[in-house]
Amino acid sequence: MMRLVSLFARSRRAAVAPMMGVCIFVLVLISGGAVEYSNYYRARDTLQRTADAAALTAARHFHENRDEAAARALVEKILVAGETARYQIDLPVELKLEYNEEYHSTSAAIRVRATAPTAFMRLTGVDDLTTKVESFALKGGAKDIYVYLLLDVTGSMQGLIDVASAAMVDFEAQLRVRLEREGIEMGRLFVKAGYFRDLRTDLSSPAWEESPAYDMSDAAQRMLLRDHIRARQATGGGDTPESSTAAVAHALTAPLETPVGGAPLSRHMIQVIGLWTHVEGLPLGFEDIAAYQAAGGSAMNPKVDDITVPLYKALLANGQLAAFQATLRNRDLPRAEDDHYDSATIEYGCCRNMEQLRTEWLSRGAVKLANRYLALFVDQTHYPWREMSRWEHVMGMQYMASSPDAFIDGVVRAVVESGVSLRVNPPPAGGSPWGGS
Repeated sequence: MMRLVSLFARSRRAAVAPMMGVCIFVLVLISGGAVEYSNYYRARDTLQRTADAAALTAARHFHENRDEAAARALVEKILVAGETARYQIDLPVELKLEYNEEYHSTSAAIRVRATAPTAFMRLTGVDDLTTKVESFALKGGAKDIYVYLLLDVTGSMQGLIDVASAAMVDFEAQLRVRLEREGIEMGRLFVKAGYFRDLRTDLSSPAWEESPAYDMSDAAQRMLLRDHIRARQATGGGDTPESSTAAVAHALTAPLETPVGGAPLSRHMIQVIGLWTHVEGLPLGFEDIAAYQAAGGSAMNPKVDDITVPLYKALLANGQLAAFQATLRNRDLPRAEDDHYDSATIEYGCCRNMEQLRTEWLSRGAVKLANRYLALFVDQTHYPWREMSRWEHVMGMQYMASSPDAFIDGVVRAVVESGVSLRVNPPPAGGSPWGGS
């Protein structure tokens, strides 16, 4: 019996077919497994690209709308449409959305699993393959812009009032689109308007008015600002030069006002002060009159220094404005501000003369100079615009108020020509949004 077993074991006849069967099985298993692994890696690459697109979409949508449910629906729609090679997305996907108020940026983190059944590898006990990818996207991180419009509303400026008010209807969208064409992305947009005439002489119409600050992402607030500007009437002005320099001094030194609705102001802020007038600015002090006359300034009546916006507002509130303005006809009187304020201890705005205004511009302000710009939409030949245009972060622009489009283009050009970067350094990187899990 043992001899028969030994002979059978040593026999080679009729063994080719079983060996070929085993080899073919192994070859098919290897080839099929290679195909399935190839599909796996291709599916993973496709899933990664799709997840990257979904994360960016989620960050953008949540940044603009703060609607997590809608952002999730968009993510899952994109991922399902991107399935490949029979891989099925495990729903719901893991999604984390976070808005950073300080940096005005939104992050979206996605973790996705997709599974496909195997065919050949099933023979080895592997019933399915699962791929996992993660993606992270950041949207925003652009600085907010706070625009202070200083508008001349004297008798000849009705056209400016009409154009500026009409421009506010879609000011935010137009500004954003036109800046993006220049490769500039902005964050939120806040706008405030100040209206000046002649602080020394105008009584029948206020020589200084201002609007609240408005969040221009809110359509209702845009309409409020439009109506506020449109309600001004072009009147007053007295003699030719107006209190435009005093308006700049006020805009420089006034604190940034919290917008209607209470939207918080970020520390990542660009302030753009824009001044529109087509006449001279009044000298701020007796010291400036010689320069004003040398520049061919129009006759002033009375020939006295301008007064500041805070003083004007205080006198108006106290019912003393008319009496005060009457005293200005005697230019031998002491400085008006010095009579009403102790300039050594009380800041009343600024400034006693143009030189002090220049010093204040360089060293003061609600926003540091690196993030603050003055755009002068004026006739550059008039006093004091030619000299002011030489100051740091001051731009002499062509007077543009022929249409709402021209008005908006002027603001866009001021931002572009300032060379300012509206990018915010990203917030410090943290650990994995999934906590290392």
